Amino acid sequence: GGVTKGSMSVDTFLLQGDCSDFKEMFTQHVSTAVPDINLMTVYHCYLEDPDLDRIEAGIKDLGLVCPVYYSKAYGILGFDPKTGKNTEIMGKEVGTEYGCRGGDGGKGCTVVAYSGDGVRAAHVPSSSTMKDSAAVVEAAMAGAHSILVVTDGSDKADVDKMV
Repeated sequence: GGVTKGSMSVDTFLLQGDCSDFKEMFTQHVSTAVPDINLMTVYHCYLEDPDLDRIEAGIKDLGLVCPVYYSKAYGILGFDPKTGKNTEIMGKEVGTEYGCRGGDGGKGCTVVAYSGDGVRAAHVPSSSTMKDSAAVVEAAMAGAHSILVVTDGSDKADVDKMV
């Protein structure tokens, strides 16, 4: 599925399992031409190194040269084109510690591909100070239609001020 705002486009899909069909799913469900993709994020849940290697191989085979950011999570949401449904993948029993039903288990990833003039990417090394990080993020925000800040949460108050 995809969304367009102004000159920015976002394509996304969820892939369940070991990601062996990453390249095939990407070509079928990302409408933007590969050279036009400016940034990609891969939110993954319970993938192992061989699974991530399959994604990397697919990225290389597709010829993607944009920044790709990976974020590991205990649960992900996304539209699964194979089932035609919005789907949640969550670790088995994750969430029961909060009194919820808990996840059913499984593994997979949600891929989000961004393109267009409103897309900005910036990487802040983990060794950076919050002041240095804020400067990088501020520069990246200039002209952006949206911004994604990924952090380990240890400086949440500082991140809230920055954004």
